[in-house]
Amino acid sequence: MTDDFSQAENIIGYKYKNRDLLVRAFTHNSGVRKGTKKSYQNLEFLGDSILDFVIAEALMKRHPSFDEGQLTRMRAAIVSEKPLAETVKRLALNEFLIMGLSETKMGIKNNASVMSDLFESVVASIYLDGGLTNARKFILRALEPVIRKSECNNNNFYDYKSMLNEFAGKHSLTVRYEDALNDEIMLQKQKFEFKVFIDGEEMGRGTGGSKKEAQQMAAKTAYKKIIKTRENA
Repeated sequence: MTDDFSQAENIIGYKYKNRDLLVRAFTHNSGVRKGTKKSYQNLEFLGDSILDFVIAEALMKRHPSFDEGQLTRMRAAIVSEKPLAETVKRLALNEFLIMGLSETKMGIKNNASVMSDLFESVVASIYLDGGLTNARKFILRALEPVIRKSECNNNNFYDYKSMLNEFAGKHSLTVRYEDALNDEIMLQKQKFEFKVFIDGEEMGRGTGGSKKEAQQMAAKTAYKKIIKTRENA
């Protein structure tokens, strides 16, 4: 643990007006000295609601064609304990946790539940100190890798053609699908294969038992390639 909360502010990307809120956001119940400070317990309760709202809002903007069920499952995969804990660990925010001596020895700063609560408490502290806009900025910046991963890895509830079209629309790109097999081969093999071109460049191929499935698989390959390129940029 360190008392240098200026470093924590740098990681969070937000400068607090009320430093007491910042310290409280990192104070575990075991770190409370009677009558001198509060823990983050109530903050994480508020942060949970703010987090749900911000992610729901972001997903609706990123994927306007998705239905309620798709968006709900997607949000649940992003705001659950494991990805929140992994985000806190990646940012090393758990290193600033204030706790009791025995809890420090037990290493609870690396406990997934504790780290998840910490993320939510930080969200709430930013909201109370600087409003929703600042809280939103922190959430989306910190969880962007989680959001991208969920978009790429969950075949069951993602329409990759729509996702690719939405990305292309935002970046003024053209998307075109082309048969990769001639009609005779399609009939013989009872399968379809499509290529997808983005601004004239082939970005993926996909096969399936229908044209729709083959195009989805081609779009999936292209979308993952684009996301990977963005992450490595």
